[in-house]
Amino acid sequence: MNHNELEREAWERKQSFHEISDYLTYKRTLLLATPSIWPTFGRVTSGYGWRRHPLTTRREFHYAIDIGNLKGTPVRATADGRVIVAGWQGTYGRTVMIDHGQGFSTRYAHNSTILVKPREKVKRGQIIALSGDTGLVTASHLHYEVWYKGKPVNPLLYVKSKPLFANR
Repeated sequence: MNHNELEREAWERKQSFHEISDYLTYKRTLLLATPSIWPTFGRVTSGYGWRRHPLTTRREFHYAIDIGNLKGTPVRATADGRVIVAGWQGTYGRTVMIDHGQGFSTRYAHNSTILVKPREKVKRGQIIALSGDTGLVTASHLHYEVWYKGKPVNPLLYVKSKPLFANR
């Protein structure tokens, strides 16, 4: 190989390295923004999909999973992000909403206590609230929604099969 060929090969390898580095950076950003852990301890008492509302008895689509637990059970951010709502939201009661970037956002409703403020940055696993029974509810639970690109999606498609935070 002559000098020009060596320079060209070195330049091509450097470009390839930069492409791989950029791809890995993107994948890391996407992973940190993906809500992939259980938000709280408990069991799913109402799934995502059509159901009869427990109070109104009307058939409606439930855009969340409800996780039954004791009042005061910690609620954790399921991915890194920025708080966009931390306060009362009508029938949702005390609610936290987080924009995770990359098209993902989450809602955590019916909390007894909110531990974050709007515009605050949060990390995956950080305690953001305590579960409760505020708003239109029959018992203490967490109402957990995942949104992707402005549309609700089934949270069970994203969480791992077993809760990562099984302690209270």
